[in-house]
Amino acid sequence: MALTALIYREFPIESGISTATLIALHGHGGDLDQLEPLCRAVGPSFQMVVPQAGRPVTPRDMIPSGPEDYRYAWYYVHEVGYPEPATFGDCLWQLEQFVYDVLDRQSVERPLFLLGYDQGAVLAVTMAGVVPESLAGVAAICGYLPEIRGWSLPVENLGGLPVLLVHDPQDAETPLALVVYHNNFDKCSPSAYTSDRRNTDGEKISC
Repeated sequence: MALTALIYREFPIESGISTATLIALHGHGGDLDQLEPLCRAVGPSFQMVVPQAGRPVTPRDMIPSGPEDYRYAWYYVHEVGYPEPATFGDCLWQLEQFVYDVLDRQSVERPLFLLGYDQGAVLAVTMAGVVPESLAGVAAICGYLPEIRGWSLPVENLGGLPVLLVHDPQDAETPLALVVYHNNFDKCSPSAYTSDRRNTDGEKISC
């Protein structure tokens, strides 16, 4: 029995044999198609699963005429780095249940990775501190660990979970300071997780 009602798409396994599963989370204003090129470039042996956020948004100058005109957001933001708590908590819960659904559907146990872009990256990094025991690794593109007033990560020891933070120097909406700042992770012991921060060209970001 499914635990969430998120719409999602699964891409066919091109190699015929799946060695790992990747859940890809789109960004603000994205949809099921946003990360398809990246998913197809990851590798033929990955089972790709792409869920869609449940909050529709449209450009301010466009009146939607049908479902194809909508784009979607995971949560609302009042200030960069500080998601609106209620909508952020709701989509975080939905994604936690979605992870359990994906794991339950696997006929053969295989590692599960999270990949996120923009809002999806923020959620992917946060999920590392919610269900680390269910994940093999996290990659966040143009994301960061947010600060939610009155809330902290429920899991402090991530069990050495690899976390990759990728920053685009041309991205004016995600300042570098947010990428290098992850105060909640700093409360963990040095062996609790493995973090790497890099620019989109592969250059390592110094803390």
